[in-house]
Amino acid sequence: RLAAVWETAKNFDPRVLSSPRDLAAWQRGGRTFEHLAGFRWWQFSQTGIAQAQKTPGEMVTIDFFPTLGVSAFRGRLFAASDLSGAPVAVIGYGLWQTQFGGGEAIGRSMILDGKAHEIVGILPPGFQFYPANASIWTLLTPSSDYYRTCLPLSHGLAVVGRLKADSTPRMATADLAGIRRALEEKEPEPLTNV
Repeated sequence: RLAAVWETAKNFDPRVLSSPRDLAAWQRGGRTFEHLAGFRWWQFSQTGIAQAQKTPGEMVTIDFFPTLGVSAFRGRLFAASDLSGAPVAVIGYGLWQTQFGGGEAIGRSMILDGKAHEIVGILPPGFQFYPANASIWTLLTPSSDYYRTCLPLSHGLAVVGRLKADSTPRMATADLAGIRRALEEKEPEPLTNV
């Protein structure tokens, strides 16, 4: 029931990432998904450790882990209070083992891209998403650099959704494309496919 959602455009690659405005409209008005979440692949600059390094991960919207049906192995995942609080991070099981030796990590701080992030959760062993080597997840909040610097129609968000039990990809495409067509009346943009 997990589905990738992308947009298409005549003059670009057939699969185009989505915009924050489109995702918000789909989340508000869509009828065929239980959850829709946006994410951006990222190489975090991790400092404050023995040797600074680039660590692959993702910046995600708050519905990301519920969409995937994932629970925390230790601690918790992102909560609504995190949208306006201090930066937080969830880490993968492998990173917990290599950087913390499987010891206490919840509540500790990681310096990511020059900002302190409190570790609030650890994911279960074996969890993988795309890219498979991602090991840090941070929350896209209204104050995130991405939202502050991108235009509402910038197509920089990958989108994943969990279809309702009685929905099909074809039904979802029609549902989201209908919402997209309503938006196009104001500002023409690509069509939608699931």
